[in-house]
Amino acid sequence: MLNGGLHKGGLFVERRGRMLKIAVCDDESFFREQAGAALEEYSRQRGIEFQIEYFSSGEELLQANCSEYGLFCLDVEMKDGISGLEVAQTLRRNRIFSEIIFVTNHQEEAYRAFEVSALRYLLKPIKLEQLFRTMDLIMKRREERERRLIVLNQGQKFLQVVCDNIIYCETIDRKLQVYTTQKTYLVDNKINEVDKQLSNRNFFRVHKSYLINLAYVQEHDQTTVTMLNGDVVYVSRLKLKAFKESFLAYLRKEHKLGAG
Repeated sequence: MLNGGLHKGGLFVERRGRMLKIAVCDDESFFREQAGAALEEYSRQRGIEFQIEYFSSGEELLQANCSEYGLFCLDVEMKDGISGLEVAQTLRRNRIFSEIIFVTNHQEEAYRAFEVSALRYLLKPIKLEQLFRTMDLIMKRREERERRLIVLNQGQKFLQVVCDNIIYCETIDRKLQVYTTQKTYLVDNKINEVDKQLSNRNFFRVHKSYLINLAYVQEHDQTTVTMLNGDVVYVSRLKLKAFKESFLAYLRKEHKLGAG
């Protein structure tokens, strides 16, 4: 069963509507307080309740139970200790795929946000308008994610899993291994069936045995794709060109890559 889920009569249902817990990490108290005040103003104006916790270093944050946070607001460069980017890389290695917002004084560092699939890169001091747009997007994605479920079957048991939480699927013998951000499932569904159900989402069939979520692609070469959880999957030579085109289209749509 996934963390934070319910299990009734063989039907798995992930809890919905949980309060968003936010971690703000910045080594400068002024910018920690500014980010917190901006988030609280968003909460007040939108009528959405948050729980915000503050950290003065990356090391302090990583000692907390990071899987509890749905959003990380990270300073990219901290004077002492590890950087916000290193924190984000550690989170992804530990299979924590919550939303990440980077804040910094240096606009030229923005391209590095793609390395850890960060949602946005905000310049200091944070402007309310930019933060509100970013938070609106996060809340929209959160709501849509909770609505998008796929039903998987394990013998007589049926599982409802959030589609956006699926990292990739792999055919193993006559079964399908489904790797999610919380757990791995071995189910009876066929990969062709799941591929059809996910056809209008950000998934791509890179190989007859692999179906991947483009949102969790870290990097790729001519033969393999490395996912954000560190797993490596094969790309069929015949699918390589179409995969590259689909991945670029995804980046342009979700991260405004190449936008002026």
